[in-house]
Amino acid sequence: MDFLLIHYKAIIAIIGSLTGLLALGITFYSKYRDSNIKDKELELKKEQFDLEKKHQISKEKYQELFEQKIDVYKNLYSEIHKFKKQLYEVGKYFDGEDEYGRHTMDELKVEDVNIATLQMIFKEIQNNHFVISNELMITYEKIYDLYRKNSAEFDFMLDVGAIDNPKQEWEKIRDGFYAEYKELIDSFFKQIETETKKIKQVLEN
Repeated sequence: MDFLLIHYKAIIAIIGSLTGLLALGITFYSKYRDSNIKDKELELKKEQFDLEKKHQISKEKYQELFEQKIDVYKNLYSEIHKFKKQLYEVGKYFDGEDEYGRHTMDELKVEDVNIATLQMIFKEIQNNHFVISNELMITYEKIYDLYRKNSAEFDFMLDVGAIDNPKQEWEKIRDGFYAEYKELIDSFFKQIETETKKIKQVLEN
């Protein structure tokens, strides 16, 4: 007890020093904590900004691809529309020419219309396959592979000059291909119509 009475001033001074150090520590910690919180907030804001920017780019890219998809399917549907109109011309005769450039009168056949339409559709899909649906691509790859295999021999014989009448020989190959795969070709054309109508419904909703 005497010790406390004798040294109370020193004890109070020590307690005061400790209190000051504690207050300084608390102040330092608070500043560090606030600084850390601000850093975290800035980091979160940056991440949010990056995500929003990425989302915006993705949204713009999606819009661009969708517009391209619309144009491609419009072109495909246009070919189907022309195909249907040409079917009414089947059996009629039109001016043409043979392999020697001589004038001929050629009858328009259903095979002519189907294969010509098929070739135009092949070209459109080949140039824009990235925006074609997976389902349509599967059908396209199947029918295109069959078409190429069917015409490969003709192409080879034509290249080596082993065909006397290329036009007549090609018509035989073309007619045979159409006769064998008529149902697949019809299904392919109908699939294009169906997918185009689905896109149109999306635009109208």
